[in-house]
Amino acid sequence: MNSFARNTAFDYVLFHHSPDAIIVVNIEGLIVRANPKVQAFFGYFPEDVIGKELSLLIPPSSKQLHNEQFQKYFENPYPRDMSGSDNIVGVHKDGHSVPLAVSLTPFSELGETHVLAVIQDTRDKRRLKAELDLHDYILSNLNDGVYLSDAVTGNILYANKRFEDMFGYESGELLGQDATIVNIEKKKQQISTETIKTVLNTEGYWEGDIEHKRKDNTTFWCFVKVSEIDHPKYGKTWVSIHSDITEKRFHAQKIWRQANYDELTQLPSRHYFTERVEQEIVHLKRSGGCFALLFIDLDNFKDINDSLGHTYGDALLMEVAARFEQTVRESDVVGRFGGDEFTIMLRDLDASKPEIIENLSDKLITAINAPFLLEGELVFISASIGISVYPQDGTDVDALYKFSDQAVSQAKNNGKNRVQFFTQAMELQARRNREVIRNLREAITLSQFEIYYQPIVHTQTGHVHKAEALIRWFHPIEGMISPAEFIPLAEETKLINEIGEYVLEDCILRLQRLRKEINPNFQISINKSPIQFQSNVIETEVAWQERMQRADVPCSALNIEITEGLLLVSEDNVDVKLKTLRDQGFQFSIDDFGTGYSALAYLKRIKVEFLKIDQAFIRTLDTVKEDQVLCEAIIVMAHKLGIQVIAEGVETIEHLNLLRDMGCDYCQGYYFSKPLPFSEFLTSLT
Repeated sequence: MNSFARNTAFDYVLFHHSPDAIIVVNIEGLIVRANPKVQAFFGYFPEDVIGKELSLLIPPSSKQLHNEQFQKYFENPYPRDMSGSDNIVGVHKDGHSVPLAVSLTPFSELGETHVLAVIQDTRDKRRLKAELDLHDYILSNLNDGVYLSDAVTGNILYANKRFEDMFGYESGELLGQDATIVNIEKKKQQISTETIKTVLNTEGYWEGDIEHKRKDNTTFWCFVKVSEIDHPKYGKTWVSIHSDITEKRFHAQKIWRQANYDELTQLPSRHYFTERVEQEIVHLKRSGGCFALLFIDLDNFKDINDSLGHTYGDALLMEVAARFEQTVRESDVVGRFGGDEFTIMLRDLDASKPEIIENLSDKLITAINAPFLLEGELVFISASIGISVYPQDGTDVDALYKFSDQAVSQAKNNGKNRVQFFTQAMELQARRNREVIRNLREAITLSQFEIYYQPIVHTQTGHVHKAEALIRWFHPIEGMISPAEFIPLAEETKLINEIGEYVLEDCILRLQRLRKEINPNFQISINKSPIQFQSNVIETEVAWQERMQRADVPCSALNIEITEGLLLVSEDNVDVKLKTLRDQGFQFSIDDFGTGYSALAYLKRIKVEFLKIDQAFIRTLDTVKEDQVLCEAIIVMAHKLGIQVIAEGVETIEHLNLLRDMGCDYCQGYYFSKPLPFSEFLTSLT
């Protein structure tokens, strides 16, 4: 080993174990020394190149240029680092090119100048540079905004053009800035930077929606993905990828709102309101407390829709919703259940202070009772409110809905425009109603009904040539069930249509016999529910006429009793049915006259033969002067219009005498007879 390599053990190790190839060249261009790494770079063992010209390792195309530069270098040798050059290439023993980085250091040995060349293979370096260049190209052309930040300091190390444009910054303006420069103020952040850092430090990845701010402080939403990488240039780095989702989020929120809020009133829909109630139940199961569920039904809203039109109806619903929201507290939730039904959840209540619920409910009633001005038209309406309370009435949303619905039904039955709390008695009644409805369906199938007949007496002569048909239900276990109990339920379930057919069939058969055996002009009155008129089946009335004709009974033998309320229904279908029956020859009575609307203008819509004075006026006829005056006025008015009068509920001779003196045409009541089975009724006539 010569003096160059023998200086120290350290020099020996450095020369023989260097990761770089080391070659010593003399002034003639001959290789005088080479370390073992030469073989890895060029495919030659050191002994194969020592004594050979350096041009052995130079590509043929570069040899002339190399020789010129080599001679020029030795004219004035100096340390030269050419590692930054990209065009230095060596040649491998097998002929392929080897990109190199070279550092030259001249030194003198034994009075002669030599050059120490340290050679590095730059293939990995060039590959890395190419990759970085490719990454830069890709990042620069992405549709997403990307920035790299120092994982320790949080400073931005790189930001692509899309990111700069997205946030409104000039090229390079963000470099060195703290990445939080694009964050909105802390108190408005839905997720803090500290939380994201914690997730990154533990899991190395985070993604989610974040609201950001631009340079001009306007805000927008991004879907952000942040991951930690070991960057070859920057070291431990966070990569943040930003996609602008402002428009997408807007449309998503719009769709969500359309699905969860009522389009007309902008109140939570039934579905969303129910979700809120369910969430409140979950919350209170953990923390305790109570809330009230109010079910609100506007009274007679249909009349407003029918008389003024749906435009006014919609405007009224919007105003009602606004008044509800203005009346309740900020913590309460108002929803639209559907149609003219609303729901309110009164939250944060003290179970020991039910008066809070009462006071708020009364305020709601008062708010709705105030007149509404709709396009210059004053409109008045009221509301019925049913209330159930969690947890004393129910612990799940279905039970609370059911109980508040029962309570609002009771409020309507009690006269409307009032507040009704749920009671267990209502639930018992509801169970009873369900049982009656179930049995009622069986009763229709098994023909458990019987028609009773009550005579209608001519006041002046005492003759009976009219009767009212009244249905009775004889249950095999319960015995007779009152019509007052099952008729409203039959109307509610539309079973009244089938019951009406049953009554009609029986009456036609009885009329055949009565007109043959008692009086050829005998007439039977039957009650027809408004529900039957509101059915869409007009052909039913045509069938009535055909059945009367088959039985050889004129349609005038049947008198149809209707209520004043039916005349208020301004539906084309109802008018068509009334006119159809009228034209076929059926006669009509207005039942319970004086207790309903008594709006005489409605009598213009259909000609009626009879008015029936309600028994409420007859019962105190001999003791209350006002009732005498009212009855006499009704009789005089009816006769002026060519209408005969029937008084119901006549129970004493005093009633009869007074009505006879007033000129009342017919009387009906227990003074003469209670309703009887047909066989007994027929016997009483003969």
